[in-house]
Order: sequence, then C-alpha cells, then structure tokens
Amino acid sequence: MNKAANIVAESLTGDRFVTIVLKGEGHTVYPPVIKVLLRAIQSLAKIEVPDKANWIEALFSIPGNVERIIKALSIIIAGNVDDWESKSKEIVSSLNESTLEELKEAFGKVVSLIHVDDFFDCAALAKSVARMAAEPR
Repeated sequence: MNKAANIVAESLTGDRFVTIVLKGEGHTVYPPVIKVLLRAIQSLAKIEVPDKANWIEALFSIPGNVERIIKALSIIIAGNVDDWESKSKEIVSSLNESTLEELKEAFGKVVSLIHVDDFFDCAALAKSVARMAAEPR
C-alpha cells in the first residue's frame, strides 16, 4: 500500500516525471491524467502490434506505426492544457524531425510513466480507502 500511496503523492505533487530529448530539446513529461491518456489511446489503438521480444523495436518497424506513436507522444507531452490540440500539433512537427532512436527512447520513457503496475497499485489503494470509509466505527 505504501508504494501506491507514494505513486499517487508523487503524481499529485509533480515529483514524478521523465525528461525526454528530441532534436536536442528537452521536454519534461508528467504522468498523464485520464483524459490525456484517453486522447493518446485513440492513436495508440490503431497501432499494429507484432509478436517480438523487443516490443519497442517491433512497434517502430511497422510502417504507419511511427506516425501514430508520434501523435500519441505529442498529446502526452502537451499534457492537460486547454489548447492541447494546437500544442500537440506544434510538438508533432518537432517529433517528425527527431531521429528514430530519439523517438524510441522517448516512447519507452513515456510508457514507463503509465506502467500497468501503477494502475494496480493505485486500484489497491483506492479499494483500501473505500473499505476504511465504508466500515462503521
């Protein structure tokens, strides 16, 4: 439970982030809120996923996937802002000029922010809090 509490606290206070470098420019990326994640999933859901051991290499080897990954990355980098669409479009142009290696590294780091273990830890914490609130004293 303490790990889940730390994940939630770090996310809320802004202590949890990754820095990605694209074209020599650094971008700080924070864990995406649900609505940002859902926006990105619209692009990621169209990706063809091959059966290979190194999933990042495999994703980038399929034509058409890079464009969708760039769109999803730009949405997550833009974050939870009102003008996310225009900010995302600006970031796409920057990402299009990045090397494939930079994109692979950036994608790996961003995915680490939304790792499935975090969801399970947070779900366990939420269940514990709900149980404590529901128990009579």
